[in-house]
Amino acid sequence: MALILKDFLMNKLLTFSFIATLFAIFCSLSSATTLDEIRESSKTVIDQISSAHIVFFMERKYFNEFPNEKDANLDWATRKITELNRKYIIHEIDTIIDCDKQKAKSIYTDMRDINEIRKEYNLPLCTSIRIPSNYTLLIKNDYEMSYSPPTDCNGPNNAVMFLSNKSGNAINILNYPYFGIIDANLLDEKNNPQIMEITAGGQKLIQIDVSIEYSHGIIQCDPKYQYRFINAVWKNSKGEYSTEITAGDYRDINGIPYPFFYKYRRFVNGQLDKEEIYNVESVRFGEIFNESDFQILVPKGTALTDIAISHRSPVIGFERFMGIEDAMTMGKNLIQGP
Repeated sequence: MALILKDFLMNKLLTFSFIATLFAIFCSLSSATTLDEIRESSKTVIDQISSAHIVFFMERKYFNEFPNEKDANLDWATRKITELNRKYIIHEIDTIIDCDKQKAKSIYTDMRDINEIRKEYNLPLCTSIRIPSNYTLLIKNDYEMSYSPPTDCNGPNNAVMFLSNKSGNAINILNYPYFGIIDANLLDEKNNPQIMEITAGGQKLIQIDVSIEYSHGIIQCDPKYQYRFINAVWKNSKGEYSTEITAGDYRDINGIPYPFFYKYRRFVNGQLDKEEIYNVESVRFGEIFNESDFQILVPKGTALTDIAISHRSPVIGFERFMGIEDAMTMGKNLIQGP
């Protein structure tokens, strides 16, 4: 009798254990993150951000020589400044962005000790490449107008303006409000996204593997931060690194997680070529801007080199506030003629 009771209890225990295991598996599957959740999270937060005002300190390094560093036709001071700007530069970047209109104004202020640099390398005050590297970029869709203010060099106004299009700067700056957000297009089924839960550094993360043409990406994101990524690595068909992005120190800005640390690294033939580190000072979303916020006070006599529309260099006849639309209109009028 005792033996029969023992078998009965054992069968009940096994049955209960089996049911409990199935229940645990079911709960695990039902609570697991899906690609649709991540896609929806990305789209929702992008729709929430209509504008942004962001201030960074950005450190940039290039690890391979620029061609003009060896150009014998350039004076030694210009080559030296080119080398210094390549090896290390730090800017404070104060950026306002109208996400809906795809407009931005970004003010770059060189934070290096320029007097100490000039003293150390015996650099003259006036050179063809400017030091300090202070300038402003205006963006409208893929058009860009850069403006460098007059320097202390003697002579007439030497402010510099360029109008160009299909700018990499435009793509980069307009993406500032979305640092850390996974592009929902990457998760399209055509890219064969594969998702899994992992533990890294004591954190429970979501890892997504994506293949696009000849590139393979591994993206690790954190559910705590609405699936913002912590690390994203892209490799080419040879398995060599092409880009690596790290995002961290996430803070809540009006209900939107934003990384106050962001590092971008670019590789060429598997070797590190460029590194940018962004340390965020402040972020505000939902700012209201008007047209004057996206203008620059341009001195009389400033030449606008237009390589986007007219391919000419008109001179600004009087001091005025200008936006990128003004420069584009000027170029179109020059094409049409009187």
